[in-house]
Amino acid sequence: MDKKRLNIALLVSEFEDGYTRSLCEGAVSAAKELDANLFIFPGRYLEAHNFDLYRTKYDYHFNSLFSYATASEYDAILISMGTIAGNVDLKTKTEFLRQFKGNNIITISAKIEGYPSVCFDNSSGFYKGISHLIEVHKCRRIGFVSGAMTSDDAMQRLDTYRKCLKDHGITYQEDRVVYGNFTEYSQEIVRDLMRRNPDLDAVVFANDMMAIGGYKVFQEMGLRVGRDISVMGFDNSACALTLEPNLSTVNADPMQLGYQAVMHYQDILSGKVHDVTVESSPIYRESCGCRRKDFTGFSADEKNIFNPMETQELLDNLHRYLFEKKDQTTGVQHIKTKLREYISFIQDHISDNGASEEDLDELARKMRRLCRMELQPYTSVSKMFHVLDYIYDCMKLVITDPDIIRRLCETYFGVYQDTTEYIQKKADADKSDVLLLNYISTTFTRDMLDYEIGDDRAYFTIMDKLDHLYFKTAYLCLFENEVVYRQNENFKMPENILLKAYMHDGEAVCQEAGKQKFPMKNLITHFFEGQEHRSTVIVTLLFSTLEQYGLLISEIEEAYMHYTTPISYQISSAVKTLELLKNKEDITAQLEESLVQIKESNAILDEMSKSDELTQIYNRRGFLTTVQHQVMHPSNLDKQAIIIYADMNNLKVINDQFGHEEGDFSLKTLADILKETFGDSGIVGRFGGDEFTAFTFTDDKDAAKKIRARIVEITKQKNEKNGKPYYISMSVGACVFKCSDQVDLQDLMDKADVDLYIEKRHKRSNILKKETEAI
Repeated sequence: MDKKRLNIALLVSEFEDGYTRSLCEGAVSAAKELDANLFIFPGRYLEAHNFDLYRTKYDYHFNSLFSYATASEYDAILISMGTIAGNVDLKTKTEFLRQFKGNNIITISAKIEGYPSVCFDNSSGFYKGISHLIEVHKCRRIGFVSGAMTSDDAMQRLDTYRKCLKDHGITYQEDRVVYGNFTEYSQEIVRDLMRRNPDLDAVVFANDMMAIGGYKVFQEMGLRVGRDISVMGFDNSACALTLEPNLSTVNADPMQLGYQAVMHYQDILSGKVHDVTVESSPIYRESCGCRRKDFTGFSADEKNIFNPMETQELLDNLHRYLFEKKDQTTGVQHIKTKLREYISFIQDHISDNGASEEDLDELARKMRRLCRMELQPYTSVSKMFHVLDYIYDCMKLVITDPDIIRRLCETYFGVYQDTTEYIQKKADADKSDVLLLNYISTTFTRDMLDYEIGDDRAYFTIMDKLDHLYFKTAYLCLFENEVVYRQNENFKMPENILLKAYMHDGEAVCQEAGKQKFPMKNLITHFFEGQEHRSTVIVTLLFSTLEQYGLLISEIEEAYMHYTTPISYQISSAVKTLELLKNKEDITAQLEESLVQIKESNAILDEMSKSDELTQIYNRRGFLTTVQHQVMHPSNLDKQAIIIYADMNNLKVINDQFGHEEGDFSLKTLADILKETFGDSGIVGRFGGDEFTAFTFTDDKDAAKKIRARIVEITKQKNEKNGKPYYISMSVGACVFKCSDQVDLQDLMDKADVDLYIEKRHKRSNILKKETEAI
């Protein structure tokens, strides 16, 4: 390339948030049009106040990810301040922005003095929506669930609510307002609102996510949304259509924020345009009380589909319904083109004079292409079905031949059926993708442990798997030493980093040891310089609890960008496991701390799960698995074996009189007695509590009698030497059997258990040595 490609950084909150995903999709669409590289840094929230404390305990690390955006030079840095900094005051927002030097900063969804911005129009669409509740649905007692007052969006939307009430002669009541944090964890504040105002006939939410919690509360209260209480949100996020009934909202499309910020950044930074405002407009669905016929916006008798003079007006109506002002992205333009081609084909080939089978087949193919396009996030399949139904109704108004109508109906029905099957298959494929993600990611640690500690080929195993998870390129970079970072400390970014391994075009490479070290400055953009094609790059942080390990810098198919977060978690777990193994003295304490993260992927823990922690012999699972394998092995067919079931006598008495430490000592002693009795060839396990079991092969017909005698002898020796004031003993039941693949271990153990309880009748009644000796 002769001309240097533009590099744009986009700082956002988590991919798990539908708002953020839409914002990124718009930014990616614009970056493609500009042929610019887009570098996305998905962090979290400054001073997050999320109700899910477990999830947010170490999320402060994500805020340090934003600091890595300062290490490279970008033509523009776009920061989603409305989400990242929605919970902090103006001083904190300003301090956060100061870390980014230069005059190339644009804030998104927040206006801060000294910085150009791209924001929603928080007033006009919201005002119309609240007015609709008042004027059409006659709501007068309207509650409001606001965001935090540190958010510009929240303050502007609350002001609009106040103004709308005043303009309609409704007194504003502070008691009808509660304050949330723009997350779905809003149940408690909505419950508080409804406790204080049980007579509300409508609730307006400052964003759609908080309405999710509201729906749950209304269901608890037995209130039917759209019937007993009207509900409206803001954003028109993906969740608005997943809620039932569908949520009336304000179309303030995050995709447009991302698109406008990238597309017009040069005009914004040059001063030609200081602030860009994205329009908003209300969308009425069932939750406010409207019925579907009220908000589709067109009827079949409006336009003659066969009249070319009316085609553009017809298309304009359809576009408004399908896209709700998401007009500027290339994805929307592509769908529009296909829809126009479809209508043009109808005008040219379908008429009252007839339609050939070839024409109907081609019509079906064009319909399938429309329904199978990437409609999300621009519109939905259900809306496309509504449009096709409308076009069909328009044709029926003109075509009078019943045979042609019948054949058209069959064509439509066939396409709808095919599309439904296609959607189901696609959903099944998506489920398979998730299962694949879970399976592959949980094998990271397992496969890394195939190599010696310090062998960098362990990192190669991770890169080698990413190709199967839709990654195009990935660079695994680790710090020379782990960075310990505690909350509220000043974060200091390391000066250097080590490129351990990378994957490009499906080929994984382990970086040579002498070529791993890179300076952090311009590292992220460096990997993508001089490429023939543009890239959308995701930068994620590798960390666990207090330690940061490095960065994953990757390019992935856009539909799977959200995969980068769970993949980074799993890589972090794998890297932490290797770090723990490097420090063997601290391995026990550190493994316990990180067990939650690594237990799914650590092959070592599989072995640990088979043993009893107290006695260091097999636990129930380990014993049954190991014995079952021995009993059913072909080489052991018809061999005689014995299984015993043992129960410690008087464990409760020892615990009560001498304490649980002595009880633990007694249990460990019993385990030692059985191990000595059965030797290296035997298998010994603890089933829990005071129950033990053992197995061995034997040709001796008196095996049960001799094993009991051996146990008694060893037990006597232990009691004489252990210096304890009490006797340790056990009751034993035994069952001798022949090995085969038909053996039922549980049945054998039940028989041994019956034998045990016969012996249990003769157990020692007094456990104290001195008293027993005196007697």
